[in-house]
Amino acid sequence: MIAAGIDIGTNTILMVIGRNEGNANNIDEWEILADEQRFPRLGEGLSVNGLISGAALLRASCVLEEYKMLLSEYGVERCRAVATASLRNALNATEVQMQLQTSLGKSVEIIDGITEGTLTFQGSITFSSHDSILLDIGGGSTEFVRGSYGVVGSVKSIDIGVVNLTNKYVVKRPLHDDLIQEIRNDVYLKLHEHIPELYRTGTRLVGVAGTATALAMINIGAKSYNSSEISRVVLIDSVVHTLSERLLRSSLDELHKLEGIDEMRADVLPMGSLILDESMKFLKAHECQVSTRGLRFGVLLTA
Repeated sequence: MIAAGIDIGTNTILMVIGRNEGNANNIDEWEILADEQRFPRLGEGLSVNGLISGAALLRASCVLEEYKMLLSEYGVERCRAVATASLRNALNATEVQMQLQTSLGKSVEIIDGITEGTLTFQGSITFSSHDSILLDIGGGSTEFVRGSYGVVGSVKSIDIGVVNLTNKYVVKRPLHDDLIQEIRNDVYLKLHEHIPELYRTGTRLVGVAGTATALAMINIGAKSYNSSEISRVVLIDSVVHTLSERLLRSSLDELHKLEGIDEMRADVLPMGSLILDESMKFLKAHECQVSTRGLRFGVLLTA
């Protein structure tokens, strides 16, 4: 069977296509045929008036029309597409959902944060891995998932993400020290309010999504994306903090010159690095294992 999983996020739209002849519940048993990423930034400006703009919807629709052609080319038999924080929060979510479904030619589900975290864990953590906390820093929300051996124990989703923090705080760059501290305090307080003590145990931390992979690329000096190479990276807390401080104090031009990092990722990466930095401090995690998997893989499993 050939299936696809599509993740319609606040900043990106990701799609994975895979073939499976055996245990469909174990992502390790799938042969990955394609892994696509685009940056239409569906949630751009959402925090201003609560609406997804016509321009953002057009960009996202074009991506899904492209993906529709890829589904046909690969002979995909089953497809599941899910939308996350941007559509959860948009006042015009119903109209946007209908347009996206028309562009893709498939149903698009709007899933809640708990479902998002669960699917991300199932698509990222192997059955052989025990006592893990998965951290998924997205454009409009961040999920914390604790579980063992591929089984989810608990999920917490909080409404901080790289796009909404950037929209809220960034007027000009580089950011000054007082503003950086204000953002750090804001993120820490949200973590303290929403993440229970049982997460703060020093358990193995796994980071998925764009922030973790981009920081891994910068850390090893990668000039282009290589999944197998990035998946071997372990980010140390001191390294994450140093990178975060550097990125937060960078100009937009400096961010756009980061090798291997797409411009549509680069301008929100400082906020992602801050969220990861503060999360590692809060969780008492000294290391973060980087994974190039994520929600789209969990969606693939359930297509």
